[in-house]
This record gives sequence, structure tokens and C-alpha cells, in this order.
Amino acid sequence: MTKVATGNVLLFAFVLLWLPLHTYSAVQVYNLTVTSQYWNPDGFWRNVLYVNNQFQAPLINVTLNDTLVVRLSNRLPSSVITLHWHGLLMKGTPDMDGASGVTQYPVAPMQDFEYSFQIQEHGTYWYHAHLPLQYCDGLLGPLIIQRPNDPLRSLYDVEQVIVIQDWFHASGNELATPR
Repeated sequence: MTKVATGNVLLFAFVLLWLPLHTYSAVQVYNLTVTSQYWNPDGFWRNVLYVNNQFQAPLINVTLNDTLVVRLSNRLPSSVITLHWHGLLMKGTPDMDGASGVTQYPVAPMQDFEYSFQIQEHGTYWYHAHLPLQYCDGLLGPLIIQRPNDPLRSLYDVEQVIVIQDWFHASGNELATPR
């Protein structure tokens, strides 16, 4: 009986030591639909890019080691798009980096594309369009990657994300055109 009890204690101790080190992962799926709408955020009317009917694109919030799946739907009638995950190294999935013409063909008008990659860094990042300054038109959003068992979690109550961007009366295409 003592032998079994000692074995159970060792097994219990192993599980307690192993659990905090083990990383759990999940598949996080985000559906992003890009459209263009006429809007006047500062009183000057112009076309802006909406993602899921909002300006700017929505927050993507995942955890380290998750697999992020982003289903991008380009509903722009005449513009191609890609999404770049700014700051992420994309180890093992360089084709998901979103650099148009370098790692990926752009997503044609009225077409869809699925990004899928494992999250390998933690911290605060952003994602944005990688074609003619479309991020100036609103195609950008925050990307927060949480650490499981974050040792700093007890130091704050809530996290609040505020995105600040340049705003121009000219569109991204107009800004990219040499004068």
C-alpha cells in the first residue's frame, strides 16, 4: 500500500509541475469582410474601407500557440487586397505573411482567401493592408496575443486597446500616386 501511495504522490507532483509548462492551443477563427463605404469621420466625405461594417478593422485577440484562421472576403468591386501581420515572424508559414507580390498573390475583387498560421509570439501587434496605402483608408486593426499564465496579469484589471492612425482627405491610392 505504501508503494502505491508513493507512486500516486510522485504522479501527482509530476502533473502539478507539468501543467503550468504545458501550452494549450485552440483554433481561433475570424471572418473579415472588406467593403467600401462613403463616410465623413471629420466632416470631409470620402470612400473608406470597412471591415465587418466597421471602421477600423476589429480587434483580433488570441493566445500564444493558438492557430489563427482569418477568412478574408474581398467585396471591393475593383481593388485587390492582402493582410500583413505586422511584427509576426511567420516561421513555417511565410506564404501567410500577406506581402503582396512577395509571399502572396493579392486577393482579387469579389474573391476570398483563408490565412492560417500558428501564433508563435506574444504581445501587441497590428494587421493591415499591404497594398497601395489601403491602411490609410481604414484597412488596419489591432492584434493582441496573450500569454497563457501571464505573470503580470495580477497587475491590471482590464486591457483597453486604442488605435490611432493618420487620417488624410486623399485616399490611399491618391497618396501613392506621384505628383
